[in-house]
Amino acid sequence: MSNTREVGISDLQIYAPKLRLKAETLALARGREPGGLTEGLGVKTIARPNADEDVATMGANAAIKVIDRNDVDLHKIKVRIGTESAIDDSKPASTYFYDALEVRYGKTANYTLPVENKFACVAGLSAVKDAAYAATAAGERTIVITSDNAKYALKSAGEPTSGAGASAILVEPDPKLLAIDLSTVKEFTINEYDFYKPKFTSDSDTLIGSESPHVDGAHSEIVYDFVVSTVYMQIEEQAGRSLFDVADYFVVHVPFVKMAKKAFASAVVHQLKAFDKERWETVLAEALQYDAEAAAKSSTGRKALTEEPRLDGLSTYHESLEAILAFAKVNEVLERNNEAALHGRNHNRQELLHNLEKLEGKFGFGWEYPALTEIVRHFDSYSNAEIKTALEDIAEEIGQFKEDRANFIRAIMKTSYYKEMYKKKAESAQHISGFLGNGYTTSVMFALQSALVEESKKGVDLAGKRVLIIGYGSGAGSVGFLATIKEGVRDYAKSTDSAWSDEVTFIDMNTYEQLHAGRLQDPVPEIRNDDKSVRLTAIFRDGKRSYAVNRRR
Repeated sequence: MSNTREVGISDLQIYAPKLRLKAETLALARGREPGGLTEGLGVKTIARPNADEDVATMGANAAIKVIDRNDVDLHKIKVRIGTESAIDDSKPASTYFYDALEVRYGKTANYTLPVENKFACVAGLSAVKDAAYAATAAGERTIVITSDNAKYALKSAGEPTSGAGASAILVEPDPKLLAIDLSTVKEFTINEYDFYKPKFTSDSDTLIGSESPHVDGAHSEIVYDFVVSTVYMQIEEQAGRSLFDVADYFVVHVPFVKMAKKAFASAVVHQLKAFDKERWETVLAEALQYDAEAAAKSSTGRKALTEEPRLDGLSTYHESLEAILAFAKVNEVLERNNEAALHGRNHNRQELLHNLEKLEGKFGFGWEYPALTEIVRHFDSYSNAEIKTALEDIAEEIGQFKEDRANFIRAIMKTSYYKEMYKKKAESAQHISGFLGNGYTTSVMFALQSALVEESKKGVDLAGKRVLIIGYGSGAGSVGFLATIKEGVRDYAKSTDSAWSDEVTFIDMNTYEQLHAGRLQDPVPEIRNDDKSVRLTAIFRDGKRSYAVNRRR
């Protein structure tokens, strides 16, 4: 097979649950200002699966669209699954998906081994990348399924960023929609506890598995920014020039719209400083003026910024992020060691020293923080409590930097250049997420379809334009690449339904909370014009599930 043969995406279809909770309804029930969700987070409505839906039915219903549109032979197609809403810890979601698919077609794709990818929200895009490599190496035709129910604890900070949905992506040689440039594929991974669903407590016999994650929202935003920007800069280095010159559209993982906006603001700052210093001075002056106005109105009496915030001794924002994560890791290990000591368990001093040494390196040889250098050199002389006290100055500086950076990014987002670039390159990708919420593995697929459809609606001829696609998964990792839009986008935009907005049934708080707790035995009545969708009919006491084609409208 020729290495010059294009591979990529020929179709991308989304399935979204019909049930929606209005952001205003949730805000009022939780004693919050509705504008904090609708304008602040960018959440309009939140998709919730009905009582007869699960990740298998949602994935199957997305796949049905792709299968019917593309003459897919179920005995020849390969299948890959990305989800972080696994039904079982051993049996992959793909086997449940097969069961759901078989009730629709009477047969399924048995002649493949559809391993379930797991890496939080990036699992789906990673599966697309792997399918593209397989298409290059062996000419394989693959359907990638992403399906998730983003479910946060009731009344938690993360609850407004719930959501649900599935996607099916047809990856093959000679793609009709997007050609993936495999030479630009870049990946990055670190170990972080920003968002996770642990199975056990420190008592190894205590099972705590839950659909709702442990989330450190503020830390998660730092990790997201660092990991995504690392992949961004790798792709930029490979391209040899600003990605603002290379890519016409930016598509990233969207936990909620505001987070994607802030990520784009960081990209704007980076590209101006690296490639357009003259414009950067103009944008910086405008941003500092906006910040001065905000500071003057602030009830905290904070001082206005006079320059881009940075940590002492570090030259770039990316280095500052890395230093913050190194410091957070030291605190994480200190807390674990203290917990171990309280319970009479051994604690890991070697891990603590390792992370202190990393932290010292991030802060420029340690000379600006003599206490840190002293601890590293005479580590055995310090207790955990003494180390924590000695690092209070660093903690204070990092805390101030985080506050200043947040104010700075808000100011950047008010500048005319940011608004121009965001509208031109990123805004169209956020549309669907505002209506469905966080789709976890499907979130970046929401963004990709949104960009293609919304730009086509404007009359833009997308053929030949390039898209930067970067996914993110907590824990944490990222994969990204550049892709070129093909001529098939014209027919795609015309024939792709607006699954996020049609035939919606709004639910009240009582129904939402009953669904959340799994207490509803019967599905909530909803409009189902498609009487061929696959539904969950039962979950048995032993955990087995059964599926059927939709029995009612």
